[in-house]
Amino acid sequence: IFYKYLELNLQTLFKKEKIFKNIDISLNQIDSNNLLELLGHILMFNFEQDITSDLVKNTNSSILLKIIRYKNHFLIFSDSLKLIHSVKNNCIKFFTHVGLNYDWKKTKIFTNQQIFRFLGFDISSNILLTYNSTYQRLIILPTKEEKKLILAKIRYILRNKQKNGKTRARTNMPLGKAISLINPLVKNWRDYYINFVPKSILLKMDWLLNEKVYRWYIKRLKKNRVNHWNLNCIKLVNNKRRIADGTYVLELFGHI
Repeated sequence: IFYKYLELNLQTLFKKEKIFKNIDISLNQIDSNNLLELLGHILMFNFEQDITSDLVKNTNSSILLKIIRYKNHFLIFSDSLKLIHSVKNNCIKFFTHVGLNYDWKKTKIFTNQQIFRFLGFDISSNILLTYNSTYQRLIILPTKEEKKLILAKIRYILRNKQKNGKTRARTNMPLGKAISLINPLVKNWRDYYINFVPKSILLKMDWLLNEKVYRWYIKRLKKNRVNHWNLNCIKLVNNKRRIADGTYVLELFGHI
């Protein structure tokens, strides 16, 4: 994606074409966050090459060292603790050279038996023992904070904050309106995690979502809550019961 934004070659420069085609500057307003992210990519362009240039000369080092980077977050994998410390020292030199700060508080060294967090994931290694063999498997889960955050955002849609600090259900909001506000949040969260997270976690998130919407909706009803809910708020989609209101169907974390 970075290369699609940057077309830094001689032809585009000489022709004076727009280098940043996807950035709208018609109103002379540019999102500062986009520019900072772009500047960060430029500064980190030669990051991996610079911090490993003196290490990969040794063939064994190039085999034992692996770097994964996303924006300004990066992981360094190696079987050699000495090699990791060498890379860390090179990182400090690199950041000093390009004018960036090295955050010691966010820098940690883990063994492959420990859980570490990266971009909203809890990543850990586990050993699976079978009858005649042993397997090492990687367990990837969403962090507790990310699960709580998405549910808190949904709760914020369904409830109003009062002057005394307490919250109260928005009983005057139609179910279809609530579904239309919740669905984009669920889709974004699902698209980010669904390819890595176990199905059991997503099913539990679905149960919490359905329970939260159900408890919010029935607060407006005085009697016959179950009958009204089943007749007016439940729709069969692919032979599965889904919360719906007319054409609006509530998205789930575990279903596409």
